[in-house]
Amino acid sequence: MAYSQIVAAGLTVLMPATAARAAPTIAQQVTDLNNQIETVVEQYNGITTQLAADQKKSAQLGQALAPARLVSALAQQTRRVGRP
Repeated sequence: MAYSQIVAAGLTVLMPATAARAAPTIAQQVTDLNNQIETVVEQYNGITTQLAADQKKSAQLGQALAPARLVSALAQQTRRVGRP
């Protein structure tokens, strides 16, 4: 056996066998993209739901702070009036 044949045989044994992969079909590509889109839409819906809840909570906190804001504004006016 020639040296080049021995090297070629050795490399064939050492190299891992890889399965030949066919390119995905158009239908498979469309299915994969649809799955990705569905994931993104679900994430968007979750974020939108959380945003609505956060906005509602923000409005509630804003209403709860209204009396404190009024007291603060009155206190600032009182300090200004009392200054020379």
